[in-house]
Amino acid sequence: MDLEFIIENQVPLPLQFEIHNLSEGKFSHCGVLEFSGHEDGVVFLPDWMMENLQLKACDFVYMKNKKLEQGSYIKIQPHTSDFISIPNPKAVLEENLRKFCCLTKGDTIIISHGSKRFYIDIVETKPDDAISIVDIDCNVDFAPALDYEEHAIPVSINFGLKKKEEKEEQTQKSEFKPFTGLARKLNAEPCCSTYVPKIGRNREVDEANSKRSSICKSEVTSQNKETDDKPKFQAFSGRSYTLER
Repeated sequence: MDLEFIIENQVPLPLQFEIHNLSEGKFSHCGVLEFSGHEDGVVFLPDWMMENLQLKACDFVYMKNKKLEQGSYIKIQPHTSDFISIPNPKAVLEENLRKFCCLTKGDTIIISHGSKRFYIDIVETKPDDAISIVDIDCNVDFAPALDYEEHAIPVSINFGLKKKEEKEEQTQKSEFKPFTGLARKLNAEPCCSTYVPKIGRNREVDEANSKRSSICKSEVTSQNKETDDKPKFQAFSGRSYTLER
């Protein structure tokens, strides 16, 4: 299809074509950059399109005129996260997409910024799988980059819970237990009834308090027995005397 044929048949603008690699079953869509003076039946394609179509130099392709719908939505996926980190990626994307007249779902395009080249996958297009992007306003979504790795959050949460339980167990074993010793009176004698709070006590403390209570009771019983054997003091129990003048 040459320029004369397009003019004679009044092919609608913008010029857009569906291009097929019949041997590989691949197809895409493209526009026209210029008409040169080369022989008829020869087309020049960018490297990235030849890669998408799995074409080599001098391979045969089939082309036909295609009227594409105006695009309203595009979802793209960068190959690397570096594209998102560049200053104002939206402006870079808009500037580069002006060089394209159409996009096809499943294609991979190249976007240049400075000395870097970024590969971008066309994940989804609406309203069709191939759309025209000439003089349109459409919504663009970004899918996570191919090299993006999401951290396994449940592993860190489970690990944190395990550490917390171990810490609580160690704290419970080593925490201070108030008023668990043997009680004594001001005269240094042991008290027979020693009150120990039951809240927060562990088994070892309960056993120790039980033994101390038994010792306390035996000591008090022994002291009471010795006290009973001693003669009790009786007031005014001596002989009486009378004072005479």
